[in-house]
Amino acid sequence: MTNRIASQQIQRIVIVKDDRAVRDSIATVLRLKEYVIEPCKDGEDALLAIENEPPDAIILDIMMPKLDGLSATREIRRRGYKTPS
Repeated sequence: MTNRIASQQIQRIVIVKDDRAVRDSIATVLRLKEYVIEPCKDGEDALLAIENEPPDAIILDIMMPKLDGLSATREIRRRGYKTPS
């Protein structure tokens, strides 16, 4: 699959990472590929972002404060979202 085809299929990506520098770096690279990025600092922040507008994909850290990545994934699935993560 080419980058052009991939970017047409995936429009909005939620990035969930507690380390701001890493989160911003990932977001910068993806924005260069013309993805729309929703940065989130933890699982709770991600749940709010997903509730407001379900994304096409989620990049989710596992170890985070408040709501870790595994718990956030379970909650996302429990709410019925089928977004790849």
